[in-house]
Amino acid sequence: MNKSWISSSQALTLLFLCRIFTLLTVSPASPDAGKSLGGGMAVLAPLASLGFQLLLFLPGWLLMRRHPGQNFAQALTGNLGGLGRSASLLLWLFLTVMAALSAVEFEQFLITAVYADAPKLLFAFLFLVVAIYGSHLGVEAFGRFAYFGFVLFAVLTGTLLLALAGDFRMSELFAKTPGSAQDFLRAAWAITSGNLEIVCFFLLLPQISGTGKGTFGAIGKKLYFGWSILFSLVSAGLLLLLIGVLGGGSGGGKPYPFYTLAMAAEGTLLARTDAVHMSVWSVLGLLRCCLLLYGANTALRCGVTVTQKQGMRRFVAEHREGVTAVVVVLTAALFSLSDRQALQQIRLIWRGGTVVFLALVALPLAGILGGWLKRHGLRLDDGVGGTGKAV
Repeated sequence: MNKSWISSSQALTLLFLCRIFTLLTVSPASPDAGKSLGGGMAVLAPLASLGFQLLLFLPGWLLMRRHPGQNFAQALTGNLGGLGRSASLLLWLFLTVMAALSAVEFEQFLITAVYADAPKLLFAFLFLVVAIYGSHLGVEAFGRFAYFGFVLFAVLTGTLLLALAGDFRMSELFAKTPGSAQDFLRAAWAITSGNLEIVCFFLLLPQISGTGKGTFGAIGKKLYFGWSILFSLVSAGLLLLLIGVLGGGSGGGKPYPFYTLAMAAEGTLLARTDAVHMSVWSVLGLLRCCLLLYGANTALRCGVTVTQKQGMRRFVAEHREGVTAVVVVLTAALFSLSDRQALQQIRLIWRGGTVVFLALVALPLAGILGGWLKRHGLRLDDGVGGTGKAV
């Protein structure tokens, strides 16, 4: 077993489930709850988000097509030299912080909805210990585990559909709800702005079986469109169920939508979905953290080099998994101990999409420009400052 390789079906399942974790936290809608969509317009927003997702995908894809066999960070480093190494370090920091935030989101759910008296940091710490170990086992290990997560998610979804079918009211889709064209586009962008799985996809792409130089483009495109379309359809289905059961204005940023639907099923034969729901939260959250940490370590490998001299850079290069683990635990502790208002501001910054736009548009375009300059003899200095190699 090669723990560095993953099949295309495992990759599709893994990327899809990692995106689904965002649905467990908040329903896809505008981050501005005061201008949230409702009714049928909210159901169409996830489908419209496919256009935004494609715009975010294209710059990175153009860069990757020019460098088959390399991951996103390697392509940036090769084209931009020292600037590329800095970009790889920024990707590492970005993915590490998002892994910590995912762990805190899981802890917040347990404290808010299940174990109100539980001490802070307990669930986040236990969660991260398992995620760090999972990322260490390799992408093949948690890629296979994604199949199990998909079965759990399908069981939960099917159970909710059966339990709530009698409460669904089609008229709620046509109820008069606030929302303009601007609100509709804002909601579609809010769904897209959380798609950091595209970054992980570009970092993971060379390790997906079959993405050799001849088939790199074809398999990569199928994977991207496969998980993106599936996620959009599932998002639209979730909103359809939320609005049809809970009312026309339920599309806007409702926290823990799956849990809300499970509570709405109270009194029905299939209402007791607590164990399945908790299992889905745990498995999908762990898969997402494993993928983020694995991607972070991949970016860090390209961002630092081993030099002949002893020093911080050599230490980080040789112990990158340990460095990432320490940073993610400390960041999660900081987030967990912050007050709710501060944590909400962090969420709003993330969901605004600026960070994802920079990672998926600005960096790839800079990498393409750097490659063009190199081909015309304007080679950028690699900024290493000495002989070194990535490890």
